[in-house]
Amino acid sequence: MQLMPRCISFVLMTVSGSLEAITQTITATRRLLHLKSTMQSNRPD
Repeated sequence: MQLMPRCISFVLMTVSGSLEAITQTITATRRLLHLKSTMQSNRPD
């Protein structure tokens, strides 16, 4: 039974780490999309 808390903490650490990676990816994608839209709007048609 001593292994249970260790497994739970490991799972929590993994989940929080993946969530952080996901949020960072979303933020980077949003920044890229924002840059793209600003570059397109700055271009004279």
